[in-house]
Amino acid sequence: MSYRDPQRGPCLIKSRDRAFLLTAFAVFILFYCLNVLRAPLLLQEPDTLWQIRAGQWILDHARVPSVDFYSYTAAGKPWISMQWLSQVIYALTFNAGGWRAMAVLAAASSAAIVGIVCFYLLRHLRFSVAIWCAVLTGAAMGPHFTARPHVFSYVLLAIWMISLLDAYDDEKFDLPPLLTLAPLIVLWANIHGSFTYALTLLYIFSACSLYHNFIKRDYAKCRRVLVTTLATTACAAITPYGIKPAFMTTTLVSMKFASGYINELRSPDFHASIFILLYFVAIFLVIAGLGIRLGAARLISFGLAAATGLRYMRALFMFFLLAPIILARPAARCFPPLAPQSPAADSFDSKAAPDALLGLLQKYATAVLVGCIAFAVLATASVRWRDDIAPPKTIAPEAAIDFVKRANITGNVFNSQQFGGYLIWSGIPVFIDGRLEIYGDAFERKYAETVDLADVAKAHAVLDEYNIAWAILNPHEPLASELARNATWEKAYADADAVVFVRHR
Repeated sequence: MSYRDPQRGPCLIKSRDRAFLLTAFAVFILFYCLNVLRAPLLLQEPDTLWQIRAGQWILDHARVPSVDFYSYTAAGKPWISMQWLSQVIYALTFNAGGWRAMAVLAAASSAAIVGIVCFYLLRHLRFSVAIWCAVLTGAAMGPHFTARPHVFSYVLLAIWMISLLDAYDDEKFDLPPLLTLAPLIVLWANIHGSFTYALTLLYIFSACSLYHNFIKRDYAKCRRVLVTTLATTACAAITPYGIKPAFMTTTLVSMKFASGYINELRSPDFHASIFILLYFVAIFLVIAGLGIRLGAARLISFGLAAATGLRYMRALFMFFLLAPIILARPAARCFPPLAPQSPAADSFDSKAAPDALLGLLQKYATAVLVGCIAFAVLATASVRWRDDIAPPKTIAPEAAIDFVKRANITGNVFNSQQFGGYLIWSGIPVFIDGRLEIYGDAFERKYAETVDLADVAKAHAVLDEYNIAWAILNPHEPLASELARNATWEKAYADADAVVFVRHR
């Protein structure tokens, strides 16, 4: 649909795009401020702690790690830190401003995801519908907005998918995408291991483009698509580890026990959030109700996102991100009332009703921009005066570790997995932490059966096997109850979040 006014020329398009950009910025500010208000929740992931330490190690040694040196159970085993660039960013951020700076970074990167989605939807959907879809996307993804590298990958995923769709829809799926996708995949391959998902999406669109061009006998364009795809794939190997990170996703997916034990790797539990269930169902109802027809590339990509989202809780949030981007153009094409509108004051498309809100936004653009900036500045400044912005005690048992150090408790530790990040943070070699690819599925099972006390005799055998001298556990774990009533162990410290046991010698 064209928005060019013959009497006004291209300036009207620029005015409309400025309004859309301003609206996306306002949505970004809204979610940024909401995230800042919930800053402590952004720091609730145990992995954030060891990732900062890993980033600091990389900065200190000017190289990436190649073997594990944070645990004693996997010490010396190969370690491919797929998120090394994210870890460096986190280390620089923490060094500059501590946990407050980390919260601001997490809030901004999370809000950027919603802002990018909003801007794309505004270009292809009715103004009010686009805003609501962006807001719902942010609300659905909200539980996964934390200070972890996957948030950076979501920003890249949104840009990646939009770039693929724009190139595919405009039938320019050759050299121009390479100029965007090649540097993007280089960045992504060093930011987070999910870059393999991006390559999968690229292959879907490439295959569909090749098919269409082959049918048209445009063999020259087929060659350009192949070159673009191969060159972009080759760029994914530009990491300190070469091509090795690309195979780590296969390693994680093949961990069958961990997939059922680690929350974010499990299938979604829709009983835990009725909103997520309703939103998931609503997406399919909209497709069926409006009769939205998807082309092959969109259909396969949507099916892939839905299938992985139903298998892994982590991937469900990726589905919520991709679904509105994939469906926007087809929805507007199949159901004209969803098509973009012109401003009320500058109506030039007789087929679409004017949008009074869009016209009002354009009229008071300066006031809205100044208000957004002022709101963001106030929200950021408020962080400085808060004393609750730090990882929660449920993952950072500071008091318990302080006691351990004062009491000079040493030797091998058996720790709850949720405490692994803080033990690394404190310089204590761990039994286990969140780096599943290092420990492997069999070790994860051994840990789980021990801490959950699947077999009492086997649990004590594991403690003996690894010569455990002390343990720090969640008080509610079955192993904590067993050690509390076992004469071989003494409860040395306990609070609401952690309990420390010391073995009698």
